Amino acid sequence: GGSLYWHAKRDINKKQEELERVVEDKKQILRNLAAAEVEARVLRSSQANLKKTLEEREKTIAEQETSLEFYRQLMVVEDKKEGLALNSYTVVPADRPHNYHFRFTFVQYAKQHMMLKAAVNIRLEGQEQGKMAVYYLRDLLLQADSGFGRLEFKYFQVLEGEMVLPAEFLPELIVVDTEVKPKNESLQHKLPWQIEEL
Repeated sequence: GGSLYWHAKRDINKKQEELERVVEDKKQILRNLAAAEVEARVLRSSQANLKKTLEEREKTIAEQETSLEFYRQLMVVEDKKEGLALNSYTVVPADRPHNYHFRFTFVQYAKQHMMLKAAVNIRLEGQEQGKMAVYYLRDLLLQADSGFGRLEFKYFQVLEGEMVLPAEFLPELIVVDTEVKPKNESLQHKLPWQIEEL
């Protein structure tokens, strides 16, 4: 009986040591797994940041190419291209509902650039409660500006700001009327209402 007791005790001790080794191995595996998860998260975050950086650089390059082309157009003027022109316009959503940021770029095409003065009047045409409605941009400005629409430049000038549309107004058309001084030449551009997503 005594021999069996000591034999059983040795087996129990041996099993206990094996169990402790297994428990320690399990802890080590869990630590390795946690480290691997942290490393995987860091890698995923790095990849996301890298992708975002690449997208931002591509956007910057595209913007710079657009700007470069814009300046090329100003410096290299065709014989038929002369006078004031609306080069581009954008309308993008602002932070609040019914608020939009607008940007109109006016340029002067000339072989010899002189100071140009002009007055711009912009209106929005569309539907409101099933009826035709017209709103002037100067009346929709988030911040009132008494000098809004006055242009005075040699090469180009940007007219930009933020507007607030009436809640039920659905714009369809942007009409840009420009009067060049002192020649009193009138220009009109009819532009579709289109929103560029951010």
